Amino acid sequence: MSLSFGPGPVLPQLIPYVEGRISGIFSATSQADFDEAFDDFISQNVSITVNGQSLTRSEYKTRLQGENPNLQSSIVTFSNVVAVPQSDNGFVGAVGLFYSASVPADPETTGSQALTLNSSLNVIIIDDPSVPKPPGGLSDPRRVSVLNEIALEQPSTST
Repeated sequence: MSLSFGPGPVLPQLIPYVEGRISGIFSATSQADFDEAFDDFISQNVSITVNGQSLTRSEYKTRLQGENPNLQSSIVTFSNVVAVPQSDNGFVGAVGLFYSASVPADPETTGSQALTLNSSLNVIIIDDPSVPKPPGGLSDPRRVSVLNEIALEQPSTST
């Protein structure tokens, strides 16, 4: 379900927003597409913890790029998604989900045709005041302000 804040874009609810942004990151096939997908999802002022370690925004971006270094479109599967809106409109709040991404790999360097990335991800989505308002005000100002992830990368035999 999608709603809007009045005149302007129709904004998706929390679950489709998060699933769409993650899919966008893993389906990027150019550096420009990856950068845009990442910037449209992660706040400039984010707090990130992955596997118990604090990461900067830049370190997290590098980590995600390293999971798909050849920028090949990947298949992402979501399961067990829950959202807790923090407002009546359902646009901001907390989302927890599990996802798997099957990323094409180079068999000569990884010994596998694909890598499977498994993640348990919890995020807090805010209406980010640092997002610039474009002329006409047509944008989605929501970004992840807190990200906690448990992630495991494993070789797989299928693509």
